[in-house]
Amino acid sequence: MAASKLLPRLVWIACVVMLFVCGALVLAIYAAPFDWLKPLADGLARDGALESFTPTFYNESRPFWLGLALVLLMGGSLTLSLRGKIQAALDKLLYWSPRRTLGEDLQELKALLRVEKTARAYILSLALITAFGAAIRALHLSDPMQHDEAYTFIAFASRPLAAFIKDYSLPNNHIFHSLLVHFAFASLGDAPWCIRLPAFLAGVLCIPAAYALGGQLYNRKVGLAGAALTAAAPALIDYSANARGYTLICLFTLLVAWLAGYLIRQPNRLAWGLLALCASLGFYTIPIMLYPFGTVVVWLFLSRLLGDVPTESRAAFWASLGACLAATALLTGLFYLPVVINSGVGALIHNEYIQPQDAAGLAEQILSRVISTAEQWKAQTPAFMALLSLAGFALSLVLHRRVSSYRAPLQLAGLVWIGLTLALQRVAPLARVWLFLLPLYLIWASAGVYALLKLLLPRRIHLHATLLLLVLAPLTPGLSLYASLVQMKANPAEAGVEEAVAIYFKDNLRPGDLVVVQAPMAAPLEYYFRRYRLPLDAFDRQRSDIHRLLVLVSSKYEQTLESVLARKGLAEYLHLASNARVAYSFKHATVYELSP
Repeated sequence: MAASKLLPRLVWIACVVMLFVCGALVLAIYAAPFDWLKPLADGLARDGALESFTPTFYNESRPFWLGLALVLLMGGSLTLSLRGKIQAALDKLLYWSPRRTLGEDLQELKALLRVEKTARAYILSLALITAFGAAIRALHLSDPMQHDEAYTFIAFASRPLAAFIKDYSLPNNHIFHSLLVHFAFASLGDAPWCIRLPAFLAGVLCIPAAYALGGQLYNRKVGLAGAALTAAAPALIDYSANARGYTLICLFTLLVAWLAGYLIRQPNRLAWGLLALCASLGFYTIPIMLYPFGTVVVWLFLSRLLGDVPTESRAAFWASLGACLAATALLTGLFYLPVVINSGVGALIHNEYIQPQDAAGLAEQILSRVISTAEQWKAQTPAFMALLSLAGFALSLVLHRRVSSYRAPLQLAGLVWIGLTLALQRVAPLARVWLFLLPLYLIWASAGVYALLKLLLPRRIHLHATLLLLVLAPLTPGLSLYASLVQMKANPAEAGVEEAVAIYFKDNLRPGDLVVVQAPMAAPLEYYFRRYRLPLDAFDRQRSDIHRLLVLVSSKYEQTLESVLARKGLAEYLHLASNARVAYSFKHATVYELSP
């Protein structure tokens, strides 16, 4: 047999065998009793005991294993039955000149960055939008540190790299984001703006990325409107000044969707590789990348079925998509390998903070989370704008074919994938998990409003409407920036509660003092202790030289002196509460002094 035919055949055989073997193994996991699987699961943990693998988790996960087994076995059967087509696609995928093709692929991607003469006005408007959006976000870079971001820095990013890349004891560790924060901290220091720099840069880059995706899916006008709304969206501004990984997920979502839209129309192996890299980095940031990546994969699948892929590219499309999925899985697995070795796979697949719900509880919780997500998205937004964006989103589906050259709507793929995933997971994620949808939603809303205006406005005034958009689009974030500056002038920035308490301790902390503080103030206070070079052993309850307790109590979080002592395991000091002295008070916080 010729070498050109042998390799595709061997790859096809390997795929068939792998799918059937994996399907059989997963089916065996589904059929095996708990007592048989428990020793195997314990062997995955470093300490030989995987506590998260309980009978309850076993019973709840069985439908997932059955579904996965059926998918793998059906995939094996389909691969077996489509032998000729798959081998032909593999032949095209495997036999190409790397040097020539990669060079051509790179040139094609570079060509996308060239600005046409007709687009220069749009790029100028986009530059103003991005500058205004960056300025709004920069105003908040030195805001008081919040609990989650402070905890991320203290527990993970400030530690040696080798320690936190294998630590997934809490899902707070958005590992790729923690890596970026670690490098920013090592290079620039531990000021709030340094720690927030990765989230800030990702948030700013979302603005031109929204323009690129909106322009690709619809046209430049929609892209510009989507970018302006992304620049001014309060929720996106807030998370751009919050040292967490959510703006990175937003950015990777926009990039993956843009690359997918390009690949539907143009085969490009380098772009497939970039898609896999962006997706795997998204997974390495937070596993919730499953939602946007799955949405894009479903969109690619629907686009191929509906004929969006050019005829000459269709044979290799499935093979390229399969290779991209395999590369994404491989890269993600390699990224998380230190975590699996250190903590076991259970640390990733079983989050104790999000438990599966029954059908009634799930429906109620999803409704509650939808409401909280909507409230987060429309915060500080006029009611008519919120209603207009909702109407625009609906119109983007109804009038999709009038405004987009893609047959398959990306938003429909999202509804299908996310709905199916939530039904299988039986969980209702928190509002912040869905932040990645906000830039997409704003693009879709812009497309719907554009489609309606295109229907209603006479063709002769379309040019005037375009000129008006080029002028008004930068005004959206510009007015938001002006409002922020006016508000800051009326209410000058001052130290947050935790920073003010740390400054007080800087002058009043003595050897033998024990500082007692409860979440959510504990992590920010510890951060500011580090920032002002105060001794961290002041939080150590195991010390033998404790002569005085300084207890921080917050009325905002409905705390009392007695409740803080009890929650921190210091009940033996409760008898001193009646003689406590107020040492310091600032806003909602009070520091009580107790002397044993």
